[in-house]
Amino acid sequence: MAFTTLTFALFLSPLLVLFLCAWPKALLGLLTLASYLFYAWAQPAYALLLLGITVATDFLGKQIAARESQHTRKLMISVGVAANLALLGVFKYGGFAIDNLARLLRDLGIHSQPAPLSIALPLGSSFITFRSISYLVDVFRRKIAPCRSFPLFALHLAYFPQIASGPIERADQLIPQLENIPSLREKILERLPEAVSLFALGWARKHFADLLAPVSAALFDNPAGGSAAFAAFGVLAYGLQIYGDFAGYTNMAQGVSWLFGVRLVENFNLPYLAKDMDDFWRRWHISLSTWIREYLHLPLSRKLLMWSQRRFLVALQAVSYLVTMSLIGLWHGASWNFVLWGTLHGSYLAVQHLYFKLGFPRLPKFPAWLLTQLCVFLAWIPFRAESSVAASAVLKGLVRPGWTLPPLQFVYALAGLMILDRLSHVRISGKSWFATRLPEHWRAGAWIAACIWLFLVEYTIWGQQSAQFIYFQF
Repeated sequence: MAFTTLTFALFLSPLLVLFLCAWPKALLGLLTLASYLFYAWAQPAYALLLLGITVATDFLGKQIAARESQHTRKLMISVGVAANLALLGVFKYGGFAIDNLARLLRDLGIHSQPAPLSIALPLGSSFITFRSISYLVDVFRRKIAPCRSFPLFALHLAYFPQIASGPIERADQLIPQLENIPSLREKILERLPEAVSLFALGWARKHFADLLAPVSAALFDNPAGGSAAFAAFGVLAYGLQIYGDFAGYTNMAQGVSWLFGVRLVENFNLPYLAKDMDDFWRRWHISLSTWIREYLHLPLSRKLLMWSQRRFLVALQAVSYLVTMSLIGLWHGASWNFVLWGTLHGSYLAVQHLYFKLGFPRLPKFPAWLLTQLCVFLAWIPFRAESSVAASAVLKGLVRPGWTLPPLQFVYALAGLMILDRLSHVRISGKSWFATRLPEHWRAGAWIAACIWLFLVEYTIWGQQSAQFIYFQF
């Protein structure tokens, strides 16, 4: 049930009416039921799977908190993390593993082949798994107490604005806000203009991302055709498309959530202005990069340092980057191309770390920005390509002679995303006349008018319809 569909509008409208009319103590139960309906809309059976994960995580979290024996607690957290990863592995990587095993057996000349595995991936499975694991780990570290109310915990894992594609909200950030929803209901009209503005900002970003889709598809569907300019515009289009699509989803999720008084975290901060790879990952998919740093990269780095007795620091830091980023690539999907994308980013971070460790000076701002964006956009090639052969063909296309002007759709969408980035930065910083002097309801009206105009442009000039959000597949 994508935010851009009429179905979602028909889902949200009666929910808001019920939200305003329901008994305050029933509000959390209402939102939980609505979240399960949202989740079950496309895959009804998987709502039972979500409920099973919720029951198991809630029970295990309380057991971990109640135990005093560190050995028992470590055993429990290991079981919880392993069970979550195993479940994700079956649904997301089972077919991938079997396909690679079958290929290996063929290469070895073994004729007995394993049966193919085809299982539909549950909506938002990766995001649910990460939130479940972070909850258990935080309880284990005694950073948070286990949630006292099962309905509240169930809403935390199933909360519909962010269940499909994040942001990856932490329990200590989300649960207290959910608990306060009943006390904030009366202020919904005060929140409405900002919620509308956020949703419209996201819709506009999605609009420009969809217009870039044909430009990138033209290259990746036919990577061997066209000039270097054709390949370059296609690669740039995809990098901008996935950014606009995902940042747009996040803004829409923030807008819908703010209707209920819950503030979701910012997930993007102008990533294509980053001047080094560390800076890029502080700006891109912030909730994921923060999760990976706290629950994977730092623990792995500490383990490696303990194992080496603090020797070979630079080499071990490089290993930690490579392992961490390769796993981020694999998290995105069951494909070696995703692993290659992650390994490239791990290599970038390792080389950058070594560069600064050796005492080399920082590059001037513009060359540093240019080099960073070159690395980022080149890495998008295996991320988008269907195979390593296709990725290689795109790379060859980038050095093929020839020049053409960029398509009008590309120029229009690029300009639109740059304007929206500026407005988004203004919204977050609040440092402008537009953000501080213009009343919120006027800003909401301006956003609505802009979206109507963009809608007319999209359908009258390019005749294009909104596509599914890219990160729904992850």
